[in-house]
Amino acid sequence: MRTIQPLRKEDAPALLSLWNSVAEYDRLTLPLLNEKIWGDVDFDAQLSLAMFEGEQLAGFATAVCRQTPQQTTGIIKLLAVDADFQRDGVASELCQALEERCQAQGAIEMRVGESAPNYLTPGVDTRYKAAAELFHARQYVVKGQACNMQVDLAEWSHRNLPSQVQVNNTDSITYARATPADEPAIRDFLEQHWPSWWGEVSVALSNTPSTLHLAMDGDRVIGFAAHNANNRGTGWFGPMGTCPQYRGRGIGAKLLAICLDDMYQAGYPTATIPWVGPVEFYRQQCGAVVSREFVRFSKTLV
Repeated sequence: MRTIQPLRKEDAPALLSLWNSVAEYDRLTLPLLNEKIWGDVDFDAQLSLAMFEGEQLAGFATAVCRQTPQQTTGIIKLLAVDADFQRDGVASELCQALEERCQAQGAIEMRVGESAPNYLTPGVDTRYKAAAELFHARQYVVKGQACNMQVDLAEWSHRNLPSQVQVNNTDSITYARATPADEPAIRDFLEQHWPSWWGEVSVALSNTPSTLHLAMDGDRVIGFAAHNANNRGTGWFGPMGTCPQYRGRGIGAKLLAICLDDMYQAGYPTATIPWVGPVEFYRQQCGAVVSREFVRFSKTLV
């Protein structure tokens, strides 16, 4: 007999074992699993479900509801089914339960993976063919693509130093590692340009030492770059942004170099640049290469 139950923290080792047995390209550690599930600011026990066949764990799935002024969106963060129960309806039943529960909380749309600021992947890896088939069968539609890029930090460090990055017309601009005293200025800056990024930026600011680097014009923040703000301990870069009126002067390139050097000095062999927009910028500035490609799925709830 199959039953659906809320995930329990004491089941984390079993969940991790199941996940790592089927998620070939997204292996987790116990701390990362906890970060993705119980560490999410929007964690809801009603949206984190395990399916059992008798007493055997057949699969599990987690979702969150993210709210913006425009709408509430349900996002499936993790979904895994034991190999012995695949293509037996387990994944679809878990999706159905999450969709219904998200809709009951006001969600009008479902997404997969892209649960920033706390997310594992920005969609479904194109190599997970069965997952794509599942979401197509459940009337999800493709909303776009995304990619991650990767930088070999040892190779990058041999030919790049932050001090060598040229910055134009920026005599008044300084660069520094952020401290808690900078929080009001950082919040003001993000509120003007990227209010949804505070979640990740706040994590970087809270790290010891801070993994958030700032570009300042006087006492004004005009750019930033962060790392270790999501998927902590894995070499995750970002987010990064420069005030629009200061773009084109090399400030972003300087912040990128400072941040990558910080990661290299911390011992990371590679940097993952996730959910990349300006692919050519990263390719040119640090030799980043596309390492993963994703499909972004969406479903309207009616």
